[in-house]
Amino acid sequence: MLSKCVGRMNDIRHWFYLPNGAKTVWHAVLSGETIIYKDMEFDTLEAFVSAHYEAEGIDFVSKDCWEDCDTNVYGDWKPLSEMRDSRKHFVKE
Repeated sequence: MLSKCVGRMNDIRHWFYLPNGAKTVWHAVLSGETIIYKDMEFDTLEAFVSAHYEAEGIDFVSKDCWEDCDTNVYGDWKPLSEMRDSRKHFVKE
């Protein structure tokens, strides 16, 4: 489903603010249905987002990983939820 909304070999990012106010961003690449960040591979957005929070020592579970992650569309970062919702009429799961 993810590659149908984003495409192959596209950028995905997840970011949030740490308690000290600093912004932390993970930029990953989607290859097929696998999210690749540095030397780590994730099969789901949930796993990618959870690993980012865990790496920063944050005990948090995202309610909507599609809303929390963005993809680069012609130079503009768009929420994955926007891409998913716009494709629902065209893509069969």
